[in-house]
Formats: sequence, structure tokens, C-alpha cells
Amino acid sequence: MNYTLPQIFEDPTLDPWLYLEWSEAGYYLTKQKTSRRVLAEIFQECMTIVSPPDASSLVRQIWNEVIGAKKIWDLPSICSEDGFLRMYADALPLSVTHFRHIWKKAHEKGEKLKTQGMLPIHFGETPDWAEYHNVKATPPGLLPKFFSYFRLKKDHELLEKIRCDLARVIKMSDFDKRKFLTLAILCHGASYRELDGEVLLLPSLTNEKPTPYAFRHHLIWEGVKTISATPLEREHTEPGLYLCQGTEIWPSQPSTLGSIYANLSKEGPGTEPYARCWRQIHSHLRALSREGAPLPIVAGHSLGGSLATQILLYSHPMISEAFAFNPPVVEDRGYQIYHRLSLETQEKLHVFANLDDLPFWRIGSKVIGKVILFLPEERKPYRPIRKFELLLFFPALFKLYFNVVNALPSHQNIFPLYQRYLVVPLSQAEIDKENEERVERFDRLFFIPKFRKLTHFLMIFCRKCFRWKQKEEFLRSQIELIELHEQDLKDTLELEGGEEIQRELEELKRQKEELLRRL
Repeated sequence: MNYTLPQIFEDPTLDPWLYLEWSEAGYYLTKQKTSRRVLAEIFQECMTIVSPPDASSLVRQIWNEVIGAKKIWDLPSICSEDGFLRMYADALPLSVTHFRHIWKKAHEKGEKLKTQGMLPIHFGETPDWAEYHNVKATPPGLLPKFFSYFRLKKDHELLEKIRCDLARVIKMSDFDKRKFLTLAILCHGASYRELDGEVLLLPSLTNEKPTPYAFRHHLIWEGVKTISATPLEREHTEPGLYLCQGTEIWPSQPSTLGSIYANLSKEGPGTEPYARCWRQIHSHLRALSREGAPLPIVAGHSLGGSLATQILLYSHPMISEAFAFNPPVVEDRGYQIYHRLSLETQEKLHVFANLDDLPFWRIGSKVIGKVILFLPEERKPYRPIRKFELLLFFPALFKLYFNVVNALPSHQNIFPLYQRYLVVPLSQAEIDKENEERVERFDRLFFIPKFRKLTHFLMIFCRKCFRWKQKEEFLRSQIELIELHEQDLKDTLELEGGEEIQRELEELKRQKEELLRRL
């Protein structure tokens, strides 16, 4: 039998410990486990009762009063201590009794409540979600993962799918969602393909008409690739794009070991490539903003998101915004530098993370930026590892395996391309709480930099035994970097003079001659 919510609230004959479930025909009662959809529907109906603009924040508070906070190991406290988010994340059933309390408080106290620093959440929906290909970083199929010939062949197919997805995004009327999805599709899927020389028609990033962009890639460091995307029609004042590629982990990809090595810096993933190659990055950013063009947008996924964050921290005058998708977060030094920036500059950093994304929640110690959290309607739970399970070894190994397997889709998928999802902006108080607890979390991957030397030796060994296809490109990139350094020193020499600068110039000349000899 189907009911409306007022009927469930008023009917005294209903079993108070049955659970509510939703269908197209209405609500019904069940003893079985229920879906996340029923929680979303009830939450949104409560919002219609609580009428202010921040209705969702008020309904979250009501839900907290009824359900209460509870510390659980499989969720970050941002979710576990929020009554509604905990229920939604773990798909917990809502009993008739609890529903009646929530419904009653929404009617009685909705106008009296004041928000307590909670930002409004909203439920997103993509009606044509089944039409999107949602191309991921990982090459699909077995052969493309291990053989470059098959990977390159598959890349042509994937680029056509990416073009189809972008063509659908162009038709969206919501400018913010259109801009987000454009950058997400480019960072999650396109940046891992061979884009050099390609032209893609992109949705407008300034609310004008679609613009074709030409792509050119740069190998700035071992395993670290960036991509400059330049609009071909400058009269539309579209910004250039600077995309940072994430980690390559499969043998068919050209710089797997170097890409992994870039994640192992003590100060966090992406810090060493930026520290060594900032002159090249600056030259690329300047090229994107020539001839009166607006400042470029920087964006990246995973390791690329970390590099985009570094560019925001140290090169913010040269960019308009930075978008980081599922990035590992910064360590303490990056956190301190971020909070020395002006509020206007801090607002430039947009971070998007999925609930079960392993790098965002387990790598790094400090969350920064304007953070948006996505919760999918379908989710496989995280299995926390306890200390005593390490002593038994196999329980910990079992949990680790399933956590990694479940985390890969969460890390690579774009949840706003799913049929339904929940969008949760994090307040500064929630970010601060996460930062306090993160350093004490047992399963935080703080030991990753310890593999740095081992990975470096392995990388050198493999490149001696096997041919590294990007060797010539990398050497030319290093020569370009030395030439940029030389030009900076010559400009300084003209202004100041000095024997120390002259000695450094001679050392750079020696390094360049060595690289040319290796070429």
C-alpha cells in the first residue's frame, strides 16, 4: 500500500518500527533494507516545509537533533557526525518513528531554527546520464593496459567518446555545471590521452558560444605532463586552459615509473615537479595569456590536481582559477602558504572530491580550498583497517584489497555524470575539523615518501634495461628549462652583476652541453 508523507505521519495504526521506502507511485513501508532515494525524497519534502533560502541547512540540523551524531570508522567525521549525511552515505533505513519526529520538528521549529554554520546541500540529477561515456584515466581492456600500440589505437576511440560527451555538455543551460563538467571531462579522461595536435570543440567557459581549442602537450618532468589548450577564436575572449595530467600506472603508458615517482615527495605529490620546473610552467602560462587574452584556468585530476594546487599557491598572479579533482591534499608547508594568501586568492582554488576517493582522504595532512564533496546514490562501503588486524595480517590484506578495488571507480568517475548524486559544500569549520583528525587517523598513508629511493632506483634500472620512448623529449625539456634559467640569470646579471651569478651561468652551460651530448 502506498502513502503520502502526511498520511504516514498522521496514521496511528502504522507499525512505528517499519522502514520507509519510495517508489514512483509513492511511499510504502517495509522491513527490508531501503535505498538512498527515499532519504533524498523525504529530505527534499522537508525542505518545502522549511521555507527560507537556507532550508537544506535547517533540515540538516533537524535531522541531527533526531538522529544524532555518531563516530564511526568507515566515514570521515564530516559525514559520520551529520545525521543525514551518515544515513545517506551508509544507506541506513529510516523508521516511521524517526520520520515522525523529523516531520514534526520541521513544522514546529522550522521558522525558529537558525543555521549553525552548515552550508546548504543539494541533490543533483542528470536526466541523460546513460548517454555519457564518462571516459576514465585507465586504458580500457587488457591489451591497452600493457601494450602501447593497442593503447594508442584505443585512444582514438576514446577521444571520439570525449567529443560526444563535450557535445552533450554544450547543450546544458546551467553555466556552473557546464563549466565544471567541461573541466572534469578534460582532466579525468582527455588529459590521459595523446592530445598533442588535437582540436576539440569545448563549451564556453565565459557564457558565450562554443569555441574550438588546440591542444599541445609538454613533458615538464619525468612522468609529469601538462597540456596547453589555446582557443582558436580569440575574439570570443575565452580563457586558455592549462591541464595537468595525473598519475600513469599501467605499463603501456610512456612514463609510469616517473609518474609514480612524482607522488613521493616529502612535501606531498606534485611539489617536486613544480619546484624544479616552475620556469617552464610560467612560460606556458604566459603564452596562454598573450595578446590581451584573459588569464588561463589551471585544472588537473589526481596528481594533476596536486600540481594545479601548487601553481595556485606559488603562481596565482598568472592564473584566474585552479580546479583540482580528487587530489591528494597538501602537507603543512602548503597549508601555511595557502593561509598567507589573500582571501581573494584563496577563493581561486576549487577542490572536488568523491566520498570514497583514496588519495583525497588518505594522502596528505591538510585540506585547503573551496571543497565540494560528492556522494553517489550507489556506493560500496569503505572497510577501515584496525591495528589489531595488522597482527593477523590476512584480515588487513583482505580489507586493503577491497578498499583499493572499490576506490578506483570513485577516484576516476565523474559523479555528476551519474543519474543522481548529492553535493555537499564543506564549511571552513568542517575543513578545520577534518584537518585536526586527519593526522591522527591510523590508515592515513603517511609512509608513501619512504618508497621514494626505491622507486628512483627501479626507474633508473628499468630505463637502462628497456628503451624509454620519451627520453629525447625529456632531454629537450631539460635543455629548455636550463635556457630559461640562463635567461633569468642574465637579466639579473645586467641589473646587479656578480661573480656568483657568473659561476652559476657557467655551471648551467656545462649541464646543457652534457644534455646535448646525451641527445
